[in-house]
Amino acid sequence: MSVEVVQPRDLVSSVSAGCVVRAARVVRVTAGVSGLVDRVGVVEGQRVDAGDVLVRLDGVRAAAAGRAQAAAVTIAGAEAERARLDVEAAQARLSLTRDAAVRRAALRRSRQVSRADYRAAVAEAEVAQGVLRERQAAAVAAVSRLRAAEAEADRAQAARRETVVRAPFAGVVSRVRVERGVQVQGPRGQYRGSALLDVEGVELAVEADVLAQDAAVVAAGQRAAIRVHAYPERSFEARVEAVGLESIGFGVRAIMSPLGDWAGVRPGFSCAAEVTTVARRAAVAVPRLALLSRDDRLGVWRVEDGRVSFAPVSVGVRGDVFVEVLSGLASGDRVVIGPFDVAGTLEPGQRVQPAVRKFNGF
Repeated sequence: MSVEVVQPRDLVSSVSAGCVVRAARVVRVTAGVSGLVDRVGVVEGQRVDAGDVLVRLDGVRAAAAGRAQAAAVTIAGAEAERARLDVEAAQARLSLTRDAAVRRAALRRSRQVSRADYRAAVAEAEVAQGVLRERQAAAVAAVSRLRAAEAEADRAQAARRETVVRAPFAGVVSRVRVERGVQVQGPRGQYRGSALLDVEGVELAVEADVLAQDAAVVAAGQRAAIRVHAYPERSFEARVEAVGLESIGFGVRAIMSPLGDWAGVRPGFSCAAEVTTVARRAAVAVPRLALLSRDDRLGVWRVEDGRVSFAPVSVGVRGDVFVEVLSGLASGDRVVIGPFDVAGTLEPGQRVQPAVRKFNGF
């Protein structure tokens, strides 16, 4: 009769899942303006740095629009300057007419001018006030036209810059979708511009498909051991970042970020993940072989003074070989672990000849 001495052990519970390595960041680069593709400067699989030129569009139309808008800004600026000078002239005229009206009022009090002359001076000041208002309104309108022209010029300049399509970040060109001479469209309303190419970042991510029955125990922050099929002799480490809520097939998708050295691993590599969901240190544990059911109760055969007694137990973490015992046993107890056909026929109080051995698994 084989007997195992109960002792503290470090236990882990894990979940297995198939996975694939992806780029952590993938961007589809689209056209910012309409035009013909003049040059494609990259090929699929090429590494690029942020700001590298990927595609050039025909910029003749954009350049012409830019020059036209620059001319419009010059004209609007001249009009605004003339309007400003007109306002200054009207202000000077108003000041002169007001001074004349004040002088005529003083002379009228001393009866040195007629009432008609005084009223004419006041009327002239009122006319000057009206002219000033008109010219101020014209100046405001001229400045508004200048601002609108400047905004259009900025947009034209931005459109001209959009004819040179640059890499948004350092990465790899995963797909080129256009060629020289192709007409592409810029964004319109809620629709994006024509797709030009795809760029993948250099950072990796792991997408794992977790079975539905395991999804409840997989959570962000857990560690995972990754076996990349292209490197069967190596083990990689990752951390769970998120577990999706949307069902995919028979489970959900978990996203993991690589930890440590993943040199040589590229997007598209298939892999297998072993996610550690629970880790327990120094837990009272028994081999799975020691557990049996008797009278609908889970327990073990405990050996004391050469006789066996059935000890009901409650269990916690279930590892591949050992199981945590939460109650019913203590460290140092001895339990029967086999042979199975003999253990199944034991009765409480039966005498046995125990052979204590260190259990190392199946």
